[in-house]
Amino acid sequence: MKKNTAIVIGSSIAGIFAANVLAPVYEKVIVLDRDRLPNEAKNRPGTPQSFHIHRLLPKGIEVMNRYFPDFIQEMIDEGAFHSSSFPGYIDNPFGSMEIPAEMEDAGASRALLESILRRRVKKHRNVTWMEQVNVIGLTTTNNHQAVTGVRVEDRQTRKELHVTGDLVIDASGISTKLPQWLRDLNLSPPTPEKLMTNIGYTTRYYSYPHKNESPAYSDIISHGNPGEHVGSGLLSHQENGRAGIILYFAGGARYPSTDEEAFENEINELQSLKIAELSEPFVPESAPRGYRIKECVRQHYERAEIWPEGLLALGDAFCNFDPLFGQGISVAAMEAEVLDECLKVQTPQWTKYVFEQMQQRVIAPAWWTSGLSDLQWSGVHYVGDGKLSDPTFAHNYLRHYMSYAFKEKESGNTKPIEGYLAMIGLLEPLTTVFNATTALKLAEHSEEFAGYKTKEETWEHVISTALPT
Repeated sequence: MKKNTAIVIGSSIAGIFAANVLAPVYEKVIVLDRDRLPNEAKNRPGTPQSFHIHRLLPKGIEVMNRYFPDFIQEMIDEGAFHSSSFPGYIDNPFGSMEIPAEMEDAGASRALLESILRRRVKKHRNVTWMEQVNVIGLTTTNNHQAVTGVRVEDRQTRKELHVTGDLVIDASGISTKLPQWLRDLNLSPPTPEKLMTNIGYTTRYYSYPHKNESPAYSDIISHGNPGEHVGSGLLSHQENGRAGIILYFAGGARYPSTDEEAFENEINELQSLKIAELSEPFVPESAPRGYRIKECVRQHYERAEIWPEGLLALGDAFCNFDPLFGQGISVAAMEAEVLDECLKVQTPQWTKYVFEQMQQRVIAPAWWTSGLSDLQWSGVHYVGDGKLSDPTFAHNYLRHYMSYAFKEKESGNTKPIEGYLAMIGLLEPLTTVFNATTALKLAEHSEEFAGYKTKEETWEHVISTALPT
């Protein structure tokens, strides 16, 4: 027997994922959004970051293929760049290498991806869409033991409406109002973890001078060198013969320029010269546009003493990440997969159980890896009680690991680098890189690193104190 009504706040990609897994379980799914949703692939006011480059991690593609079969081919059919036909390329302070494509992938704008996924979900007849409404609060039972719906305001008539539901999922993104809605009910949201990142990135789009010309690489990633104040960069190809370049800094000391001439000059300052070399004949199609993120926030709603049963958060509304690592869409897909599994489970405090499963299986490793990278930048600092409070050992471990991995690559052994890429692509656990066997190898090559372990300790213990549970 199906459950009654589920409400999803937000119809961007996280909301689409949520609605898709709820549709087979609930009699009715209502998706709320502040915008008028376009029928075509088009950026909209409610997603200001849509202008910028978005990427899917390997794990995200794997999960999305399960719920949206052949979505990659559908994007290609609508003009997306068939990126898996070309190798990728990474360059960082330790070395560089080509990355062979190992799964079907396509380069596309966020607008195209969102349009295709929404079209798929609209095929569910029990999913309805309420557009141009602002959610202004929650409704609960008298003792706040369970959620009963949301209060919304029609953006055109300013009329207030009450939408009732048994399950409410906040997928409204980085601008979530959920903490304030809880305070309006005299409930205290748990203290979140924060990374005060002061991220700045700037994107510019180009067209190819010759439409039928094939690029050498699908994506080129130039990792920054925070110690030398060298920013990061990415060249990525999208639909209809368009390429985008994004430049990035964290910490607030410097932001990539939005001036056209200065932006082009800054491309030449990257660690890798390939982006500058390969983009030299490109024809600018847009002015550079910047975006700023003051902080990344990881909510811990699973720790709440009083929490309305049936109230969940997903995507950036639960935890938002540094966009440079492309985790946002993939993490939202993985959270929706966890939600799908949990919908089949009956347990006391079901909502808390779902939050805990999302935290342990999805958010913890993604938050830790991106946070570890962010904290290399001067000016970035962590606020919280988690494992990022002292990243010294993990930073040194990764520094020695990457040096070792690229030396092994020169000898023909690419497995260490492949393990690292699988870890940051969320395909493999953190222990793929951070494990006692590898630590022993690193210690054999560096007395400095060996000094992290006393004679009485094991490497398993040393590593466990740094990794999230």
